[in-house]
This record gives sequence, C-alpha cells and structure tokens, in this order.
Amino acid sequence: VTPVLAVAALIEFAFIVALLRSGDKRLLFGIIGVAIVCGACVVIETIVETENERVEKAIEKTRQAILTNDLQQVLQTIAPESGNLQSIAGRYLKQFTVRNIKITEGPQLRFFTNTVPPSVAVILNARFDFDPSKGMPAYRGGVVRVVGRLRRSSTGWKWTEAEFSNPLSRARTPLP
Repeated sequence: VTPVLAVAALIEFAFIVALLRSGDKRLLFGIIGVAIVCGACVVIETIVETENERVEKAIEKTRQAILTNDLQQVLQTIAPESGNLQSIAGRYLKQFTVRNIKITEGPQLRFFTNTVPPSVAVILNARFDFDPSKGMPAYRGGVVRVVGRLRRSSTGWKWTEAEFSNPLSRARTPLP
C-alpha cells in the first residue's frame, strides 16, 4: 500500500497544482478519481489477509504464548501430532520464566504449497530474556536462531517442528 499511497499523493499534488494554475474545474474529476482508487486500494489491503500475514500472526501468537509462561497456551500453537516439539516446549518452560522475547531478524518464510496440507519453512532470530526456574544459569538471556516448519490446519498455522541454536554457530542457515 505504501508505494500506491506515495504515487497517489504525487498525482494528487500534480492535479492540485494544475487546478490552481489553470482554474479548470474538470481537474477535480481527476483528483476525485485518484482519491477513490487510492481509497479502494487501502480498503482491499485491510480486508484481504495473505498467507504471509497469517503465518506472521501465528508466529506472533506463539511469541505471546511463550511470554505468558503458560504451557497450555504454547501447546495450542503446536500441531497435536508433534509430540517431540511439545516435549521440548514443556522442558524449556519448566527451566525458565521468560520475561521478554524480541524477534531481531526475520522471519524468513518459504512456502510449500504443493504439499497437502500446505506448509512453510521459517527462519528467525529472537532475543530471549528469562529468569531461571531452578538454580542460577551462567546467563539470563541471549539470541537464539529458530529454524522450523509450520503447517496449515483447520484452526490456522501450527508448528510441526523447530530447532533452536545460537545464531553465531551457523553463518547462514538454508531454509529447510
């Protein structure tokens, strides 16, 4: 929408300058027409939700669930048949109380639409700040690279797999 708004603003500016110089009232039709087209583009952008936006919402929902430190909310973002990922989530949430998560890079998305159901590979870096639940770890946060996959289900996009690593351990991680 931003490029459309920028071009529309330039066209509107040109029409207004031309109207002020010439006084030709027919230029008002051009001004109104550009405003209607621009408004329609904005309405379409707000109504239509792309798959990218849906996946990004699923990632944000997971981030918010982790911030609550509630295992049940986190498990709702994971596909029911992904027992390994569910156990990893349970293990991590028992070890730490998450205070903050900020996605610092990504998400990079690669869609697989020919699979049934469709899936998407995801790579992102996230900064975690946490308190230990037991004992004192050597650190209280850090940046973690997440390489995972989500699959579309009837209830939305759900995580099916994920690996967590220090982003400095791999210069470039290809999308799975």
